[in-house]
Amino acid sequence: MEIMILPVIIFLCIHKGLLGKSICGEPKNLSSTIGGQVTLSMDKAEFNSINWLTPNGKFLAQTSPGEPVEIEEAEYEGKLKATVNGSLIIMNLTREDENQYTANVQTISSSQCLQRFHLRVFDALSVESCSGQTNIFSEEGAEVTLPVNQTGFESIIWVTARDLVHFAVTEPGQPVVIQDPRYQGRLNATANGFLIITGLTREDQGTYGAYVVTPTSQQCVQLYNLRVTGFYQEKTRMDYTTVNTIRLAISGCVLLITCFVLTHHMKTEVMSPSTDTHEHRRCSKVL
Repeated sequence: MEIMILPVIIFLCIHKGLLGKSICGEPKNLSSTIGGQVTLSMDKAEFNSINWLTPNGKFLAQTSPGEPVEIEEAEYEGKLKATVNGSLIIMNLTREDENQYTANVQTISSSQCLQRFHLRVFDALSVESCSGQTNIFSEEGAEVTLPVNQTGFESIIWVTARDLVHFAVTEPGQPVVIQDPRYQGRLNATANGFLIITGLTREDQGTYGAYVVTPTSQQCVQLYNLRVTGFYQEKTRMDYTTVNTIRLAISGCVLLITCFVLTHHMKTEVMSPSTDTHEHRRCSKVL
């Protein structure tokens, strides 16, 4: 009996300790699939360390900016790593990883604050296609919207095909949840849950997947082939400018050489008649 009561007491003590702490950021609802990965990204920019906990009081790991993750539970070996800024990445997700996680943050001023993450893990995505692949073109520095042909969906998990990273989640009427620090400040969502990528760069070019989840957990995938133009055009424009400059320089050299040759030729023509006349007079006197 005492053995059963002890974990409850420990959990209540931890829970009571967490209740009095301030909030670092708004709770985040995250989604991914079995076998995928997810990043528990912190809103707070500066802190010393984070202790990562589950609702039952299990201490998973500790992360710090610029440091590797310190794993506290043996079952999470090989499943956890830290980003450069100290956020937590959970890899090789299983159904058991669906949980609420708490980041207990130790701030630079030695105070503490909390941020919570609710993670949902769906079954492996079906191969059923929502629609055919969509080709989308945009320019560097511009923005692009990735529309979904399905209606009545609950959420969309957005994935980059090149590395299969689940980088964002959108829901109708909700702000976008960014799960990859590379996209911080560059993603928005429309009212119906479509994804907007702003400030496009050459690295954004590629194939994206939208895994659409219905209220009944039915899933389908829609693919987008995004082509970012402008970089190549600008490079070509710069190449043309260089070529034109070289051509102008060569033309100038040719013109100078031509002028020199013509001037020399004209001087030669002027001197030749005078010389002939002088020689003719000398011959006449001799005769």
